[in-house]
Amino acid sequence: MGQAATNLHQLRSRRRLEKILYLYSYPLKPPRRAFGCLIAALIMICGLGQVAMAASPVRALTINVSESDRITHIAIEMSRSVKASLFTLDRPFRLVVDFPTVDFGGLERKKLQRSGMVQDYRFGPLSKGMSRLVLDIARPFKLIDARAEYPENGNARLRFDLAPVSLVSFRRQGVPPQLTPNIGLRGTTVNQAKARKNKPVIVVDPGHGGLDPGAAGYGRIQEKRLVLKVGLALRDRLRATNRFKVVMTRDRDVFVPLDERVEIARKVQADLFVSLHADAIAQQNLASSISGATIYTLSKRASDARAKRLADKENAVDQLAGLPIAAIAARDKVEGILYDLMRRETVSRTGQFKDYLVRSMSRQIAVARSPHRSAAFRVLRQPQTPSVLIELGYMSNPSELRRMQTKAWQRAAVSAIASAIQTYFDTHGN
Repeated sequence: MGQAATNLHQLRSRRRLEKILYLYSYPLKPPRRAFGCLIAALIMICGLGQVAMAASPVRALTINVSESDRITHIAIEMSRSVKASLFTLDRPFRLVVDFPTVDFGGLERKKLQRSGMVQDYRFGPLSKGMSRLVLDIARPFKLIDARAEYPENGNARLRFDLAPVSLVSFRRQGVPPQLTPNIGLRGTTVNQAKARKNKPVIVVDPGHGGLDPGAAGYGRIQEKRLVLKVGLALRDRLRATNRFKVVMTRDRDVFVPLDERVEIARKVQADLFVSLHADAIAQQNLASSISGATIYTLSKRASDARAKRLADKENAVDQLAGLPIAAIAARDKVEGILYDLMRRETVSRTGQFKDYLVRSMSRQIAVARSPHRSAAFRVLRQPQTPSVLIELGYMSNPSELRRMQTKAWQRAAVSAIASAIQTYFDTHGN
């Protein structure tokens, strides 16, 4: 009798939770700079307490897309119940779904279904205890339905139905979304000023991360993982000298917005900022012929077309990760001020460190024919900190990618960068 009562209580609890699956729509006057619509929807999927407290992480199993009568149906299969919230963004149009920690390892982005409306996907960890799924949508749309289903196999299924609408109707769905909450500094201490008295502060910035994989090479090798491995090895190499204080912008697979990376350097009063990346080109006929590391510095005008394309791609990662583009555009308005604030000393020291890097890296690993380029990289806009962005090599070149994955190459790359850093401070002091 006691078990029957428990089962009845669980059934009633589930039905109550299903009833609170709701979709709020806030009719607003069109904002002057509407950049997206928050669909304030909290989706409670099978919210039984003991299930939600299970120790194993929720896994995203499949994403299915179908269309009928101009309606696009999206079904996300999860291994069990999970809470989710969603909002929309425009320019480009995106549906963003946030979860507590979800394991997306079972999904392969290239093999996921596309349609006339759903063009692409990005997913992964966003911050501690938070994961994000971003769907690129081809045109303005309205979320006409959001619901949870519970198949007999014990999984949970999240369904969304989208319909194309006018841009005005799209923007009237809701209110502008808030920026992603700041991610706290990792690997830093509160008393940074005391540490600075004795040791130069080096910020090592492995590019991309989380739902932003960066460039992809053969064999599904992702830029975010390669540069994190090199970044952690560089951190360990510099700390082993007992000469430097090293701060990582990320030390695990999470997404960190570009402005936050800059803010980390400002807060710790960095003496040097080194951003690590790996390049790729889309032209398959040129992939095998282009290789080598390149060092980029900041400039208003790109040194060449390739540098401009790379800067545009790197500067777009916040937008691709689901951050509101209007806020990004608003920050861009201070670009001229930031350049004006660049100290002549900072520019000079950046150029000197770049020269040490080129010489040191050319002795230990392959560098590009033109190893120094410049462009308006957002992550390098640091008025008081000499900053460089290193493209370690081309993941689109199969031979170079194989080398870059070896421990010998990674040791050589780390040794070259660490040697240039030590030479820089030997020459210029703290």
